Amino acid sequence: MRVASVEDDVALAHLPGGLPVEAMAMPGVVADQLATLCIRPDRVAVMFPSRPGMTGADPDEPPLLEATLTDLRQMGDHVLLRLRLANGAELLVRRPPTAALQRVAPGQAAVLAWQPAQAMAFPFRGEMG
Repeated sequence: MRVASVEDDVALAHLPGGLPVEAMAMPGVVADQLATLCIRPDRVAVMFPSRPGMTGADPDEPPLLEATLTDLRQMGDHVLLRLRLANGAELLVRRPPTAALQRVAPGQAAVLAWQPAQAMAFPFRGEMG
C-alpha cells in the first residue's frame, strides 16, 4: 500500500486500486512510500448489508472497504471468512459463530472495517506473499 500521510502515528494509505485504509504507523513509515499492512484476522469487523447502499458510512470518515465473500468455513469456535476486495486482494477474517453468519453465502457483498489501532503499517521491505 502507498502511504498518503502520517499524522499522530496514524498512517492514511491507499491499497492498490485506491482503496483507503488507516493503520498505526510503525517507525520508518513515511508519506509517499510503500508500506505493508498487518491486521489480525479476528480484528476485522464484517457487515453483510441486506440491500446495496445500506452501509451507513459517515462522510467525514474514510470509506469502508467493500468486498465479496468467496468462502466461509466453520472451524469449531470460529468461522473463517475469505473475502475479495475490489482490487482482487483477498483477506481472511475470523469471527465468532453467530446466527447472522449462518445466513450468508459465497458471492454476498460485505463491508469491512477496523479501528486504526488494530492495524499496523510497517515500512515495505520488498517481501511478497
